[in-house]
Formats: sequence, structure tokens, C-alpha cells
Amino acid sequence: MRTALSIAVLGALGALARHYTGAFLKAHVDTPLPAGTIGVNVLGSFLLGVLTALALSQRVSEELRAPLAIGFLGSFTTFSTFSLEVVQLAQAGRLDLAALNLGLQLGAGFLALAGGLALGRALGA
Repeated sequence: MRTALSIAVLGALGALARHYTGAFLKAHVDTPLPAGTIGVNVLGSFLLGVLTALALSQRVSEELRAPLAIGFLGSFTTFSTFSLEVVQLAQAGRLDLAALNLGLQLGAGFLALAGGLALGRALGA
């Protein structure tokens, strides 16, 4: 029950962090791409990599890893919004931006996760 409550509380905090981070990036990054969604998804991937590596090295307990990964980072990142924005760009006739958004989020997300794992391993060693 304690883990479920921790996931719920951190999920609420992750959702708020996503809202404010996304709004900040949207307001301060001049691009036709959805900067807020890209930013939270790439940052969330990086943080999940760090957290996973620290958990694997037993620097972070399972009791802490699950609420952080499932609750906070699960609410902070957003695959559904990413999917919607790709479709909206395509429907607006901006296939170039839709493809760029798709490639950028997937590629940068994978690279960020790998970088986070590497950093987490270095911290956990």
C-alpha cells in the first residue's frame, strides 16, 4: 500500500513538472516543433536511464525506484501527446515536421536513455 501511495503522489508531482517544464520550453524555444513534449520526453528518458543504472548497482532501492520510475517519470513523459502532435503535423500538411518530430523524439530519447545509463553506471560504480 505504501508503494502505491508513493507512486500516486510522485505521479501527481510528475504531471505538474511536465506541465510547467513543457510550458516553459514552449514559451522559450522558437520552433515549429513541439518543444515542450520533446524536452520532457528526452529529459525523462535520460533520468530513467540514470535511475535504472543506479537501481541495478543497488544504489537506489526498489522501494524508491518504482515510485520514481512509474509515478514521477511515467507522468512526466508523454507518449500519447507525442503521437497526437506527429499526427497533427501530418494532417496540417507538414510531413517534413512530422517526420522530423518522430525521428528527433525517438532518436534523442534512445540516446538520452543510453547516456543516462552510462552516467548512472559511473555514479553507481
